[in-house]
Amino acid sequence: MTRAFLFIFIVLVSMFSYADRYKILFMNYPTLLINGKAVKVGDVFDDNAVVRWSKERQAMRVFNLNKKKQILMVAHAVDPKGNSISDILTANKHLSTHSSSLKTSPNVLRLLSSMFEKQYDLMDTIVVNSPISLSENKYFQASYYYGDSRITKRLSSNGNDVYIDRTLFNIDGRQLEPRDVTIDIDFIDETNSTYAFVCAGVEIFVVPEKF
Repeated sequence: MTRAFLFIFIVLVSMFSYADRYKILFMNYPTLLINGKAVKVGDVFDDNAVVRWSKERQAMRVFNLNKKKQILMVAHAVDPKGNSISDILTANKHLSTHSSSLKTSPNVLRLLSSMFEKQYDLMDTIVVNSPISLSENKYFQASYYYGDSRITKRLSSNGNDVYIDRTLFNIDGRQLEPRDVTIDIDFIDETNSTYAFVCAGVEIFVVPEKF
């Protein structure tokens, strides 16, 4: 009996030691319950937690203490009983050097078409790493419908990093109200007059910075 209890205890300790732990860095709404208790910035919880959101698009930015990386958790659907961490992470959808022309490099085209996720939660800045080094003459552009207007916007970049942020809605000096949009992405290389379709139907889910 003692050995069986000891074995169960060791298993439970091992499971707990491998559970990811998260520290809250930011919340866009002050009321948030985790495991039935109100939490605040700086609090820590683990993989077994159940989150009770107050409203859709409520979000918290957390730091995974095990993996040493930040994650944005968003309420895509509010369950009165709460959402498990695995449910939240599953719902949140928050990549070589190119030396030849895209016209003769189908492998690079395949890399480009797979580098973007199908859906992003947009609160501040999303960074996507490109297999191609970008410059003033090599860049990605996004196109989307805003009402009845078809808008095309160059995505800013630095080196191999492509940025998707709220400047997506800065058009001709005007700041449009950010809203959920579905974007199509193309790659432009002006140095050899190359225009390449990358992907279609990338959903941008706008998360408010605060309510």
